[in-house]
Amino acid sequence: MQARLRDPLLWAAAAALLCVVSPVRADHRSAPAIDSYSAIGVNDVYMFRDPANCTGGPGCKLVVALSTQALADPLFGPSYHFQENALYRLNFTTRQDARPTASIDFVFGPFGNGPDCLAPHDACQTFRAVFPNKVVVEGFTTQGTFDATHQVPEMTTAGDIKIFAGPREDPFFFDLVGFNRSIAASANKFTGVDAFLGKNVNAIVVEFPVGMVFPNICTGTISASGFTTPCGVWAVTYLGNFHTSDTVNLEAHPEALRQVDRMGNPAVNTLLIPAALKDSFNFGEPKDDAANFAGVILNQILA
Repeated sequence: MQARLRDPLLWAAAAALLCVVSPVRADHRSAPAIDSYSAIGVNDVYMFRDPANCTGGPGCKLVVALSTQALADPLFGPSYHFQENALYRLNFTTRQDARPTASIDFVFGPFGNGPDCLAPHDACQTFRAVFPNKVVVEGFTTQGTFDATHQVPEMTTAGDIKIFAGPREDPFFFDLVGFNRSIAASANKFTGVDAFLGKNVNAIVVEFPVGMVFPNICTGTISASGFTTPCGVWAVTYLGNFHTSDTVNLEAHPEALRQVDRMGNPAVNTLLIPAALKDSFNFGEPKDDAANFAGVILNQILA
């Protein structure tokens, strides 16, 4: 049921949509612990219904993208890859407290030469994705190079599911240097320079029928206002001690996972959580935010 294909037109369309999609959620290098685990530090999460393939109903295609590894230099492409012994999870929810009602899990194999990419060919990395109802898709990542030109995207298809995993230029734009200087000086120190221009991220991009993760309440037709129902997505990453074949059983063994980062509402950690609490926020869950961080966030806004 699983096949690999190279489809630059599909990825070009996805990349173009990434540049205009709303909502955008930003969180590059939001806490101290992320500096030690940049491959699982969540940058952004994007979710949108494919306007070319959505007339309403559960067959409408949903596109979700998760990026990690902030500020990667394209000239050192082979230095950046996905973390093995880690879990990348997309949580989907229809609840106000954001408790997951469905999820998609990604784990990645070792980066290097092996049976799937024998030397002297370039090193490679495999992935295993688990969708609701234990639908499993396996494939290969696109790898970076020692020049600024991206390799042809390695696309994986399985029925109505399409997956890309690998490096792409960061579609997010923000004057991060100016922002940090402004916060430190309590004055306008913005530079007007996009800190992410020409920098790469590792991206996981998934296209699949929206009915796989959302009920009918979320599958209406596209309008100018986008989603009009409480249908959301947030991402979380974990370190663990497991193999890619264990993915299906991780729910039964949560002790194997240690949460490192999460991303939901835009820029909350970056803007509204004090430095001393940033790791604690990343280690938490949205359902506990009102109790644990509402007062902190209010104080930051008032300050």
